[in-house]
Amino acid sequence: MSKNIKQVDHALAYVLRICRCFVIDEPSHIIIPENISLEDIWKTIQKHKVQAIVYEVDNKFNLGLPKPFRAKLNKRKTRMLMQKLFLINEMTSIQEAHKERGMYIIPYKGIAIGIFFYKDITQRDFNDIDFAIEEKNISKSAEVMKSLGYEELKEESDFSVPNRSRSYHIDYSWVKYGDNGRVICNSEIHWQPTNSALFIPDQFKELKKATKPTRVLTEEIQLFSKIDNAYFMILHHGLVDNWFQLRHLVDLVVALKELSSDEVSELKEKLSKANVLMAFYYGVQLSRDLLNVELDVVETPKLHFYKQYLKAFKSGEYVGKWSENKFKLFYYLLMNDNHAARGRSLIKFLKYLLKEKKFKYLTSIKGK
Repeated sequence: MSKNIKQVDHALAYVLRICRCFVIDEPSHIIIPENISLEDIWKTIQKHKVQAIVYEVDNKFNLGLPKPFRAKLNKRKTRMLMQKLFLINEMTSIQEAHKERGMYIIPYKGIAIGIFFYKDITQRDFNDIDFAIEEKNISKSAEVMKSLGYEELKEESDFSVPNRSRSYHIDYSWVKYGDNGRVICNSEIHWQPTNSALFIPDQFKELKKATKPTRVLTEEIQLFSKIDNAYFMILHHGLVDNWFQLRHLVDLVVALKELSSDEVSELKEKLSKANVLMAFYYGVQLSRDLLNVELDVVETPKLHFYKQYLKAFKSGEYVGKWSENKFKLFYYLLMNDNHAARGRSLIKFLKYLLKEKKFKYLTSIKGK
């Protein structure tokens, strides 16, 4: 058992051991500690979004969970399976509808991570679909989404001049409602891998050339390569969320298991060009220390403020969004490769905050 696991709260330590069983695919003698409640364990599992992983480990190695707890996992597994089948069907329809209009729109992040890096897509949960699109197609894409029965979540965008809207700088969130008035599908469309608050000199271009058809269950879907999906995953998990969610570390470990040493070298080169290779190294070191796994394919350099960073993860205070904890800016800057990159990132972030104030002001005027 890793000494780092001993230092976290008991519920998280228990869930960490389960996640380690998953990534090494080996059984381990895991006993539910007497000094924690099942409610605390469930809250931790939800907080770190590893319900599907806990189910897989329990199903394969029998964790000895109480029947009511196991029934809750089984019920959720069935519901998520039905949702995934529905989302894959929606994803195909959205992609085909765009293709008919001469546009490529490519699923990535959650669903692509599940397809490329997990043994079974049911092992990796996703509640929405993230799409990449070329900036020039934003307005035409809005027409397609509306024709498919989707509505923009906040109905705030001016698609005649896209960059004047807040969604342009974050993502375009489209929702489809069921007969009962509840959201049955949420599709988020991005023209850049991260948002405008973060300085990443990258955006989605020439998607037809950058992707290829991939078989997913019974459907054929256009997807990015394994390396590109790993790259986008690190940008999101490392820069946007700073690796503070346990599922992100599991994603990283299973991805590294699926990539060859040559592919890892190519991935590191892409990250280095974007000045965010440190984001990769922090994620690798966290995975080693918290999941107690060997990742010999990557040699990490000295990481500044790492002890403080590890402590921050264990505290559980940084799992949420940036809006919930502004101190995450420090860890975002830490993920940049050098002081020049950190300076550019900080300037970009401050400029975005000014835009946010402007958007809020304009929204308040419209509401009057």
